[in-house]
Amino acid sequence: MVAINQREHHKLLAAFTELEAYLGDSVPHGKQLGELKLMFRSYQQLLSRLAGCIEDYEKLHHHLKVNVLAPQLRQERKKFRQQLDKEDGKKVLGMLPAARAV
Repeated sequence: MVAINQREHHKLLAAFTELEAYLGDSVPHGKQLGELKLMFRSYQQLLSRLAGCIEDYEKLHHHLKVNVLAPQLRQERKKFRQQLDKEDGKKVLGMLPAARAV
């Protein structure tokens, strides 16, 4: 899918305007030109709605990533490290030589 080129649209309209000025009001395909203008307006409205949708998505994505996922991952990482530290502590105690009776 390719975006509609606004510049090309306006060039075409300008060409038809010049043709109309030259020929008078008897421009061929005038109805189709009106249809083209209507479609372009519809396209611009859809783009505007899409831009709003993208903005809303990006805000929610950022919120979930920064305020929900990241804190949860930090908390889980902290628990995991604490568990590793406990296990390492047990290993270290197990590696110490037994205390001798004096």
